[in-house]
Amino acid sequence: MVDPALSFSSFGRHWGSPFTVKAIDDLGNEDTSPARYDWAIKVPPINTTPRGFINMRGAYFTDREIVKLSISATSPKGVTGYFASESPATPGAEDPGWTNFPAVRVYSQDVEYSISEATGRKSVHVWFKDESGNISGVQSDTIYRYNSYYFVF
Repeated sequence: MVDPALSFSSFGRHWGSPFTVKAIDDLGNEDTSPARYDWAIKVPPINTTPRGFINMRGAYFTDREIVKLSISATSPKGVTGYFASESPATPGAEDPGWTNFPAVRVYSQDVEYSISEATGRKSVHVWFKDESGNISGVQSDTIYRYNSYYFVF
């Protein structure tokens, strides 16, 4: 039996709430031990990192190991970390490699990242996480690394 007054349309400031379920049969017999459940809404951070986020939006080549990433994200639950990698595999919330910080609703920073040593095309992928361990979508960018001694000016 469903109570028509039951509504889940108002979440307020909470991202979950406990509720109970009890059975009542057609004869009016009630379950004496209703089940209690908790529900939660999973809202991952929104990765607002712009396209072209490596080396200030526009550098296509570098001879340096360290590049600057201009990254950003928002989350009503608070962004608590970012993960940058040349691997496109989505990290787990507990994987090593996360840069953690106190929760903020809006995160926007220029951070340094070490790209791999070999020359050639480098793709960097960035994710964010919140206090609950929800992980954002990915934002990716590419830069080409070269050795400066290959070029004659």
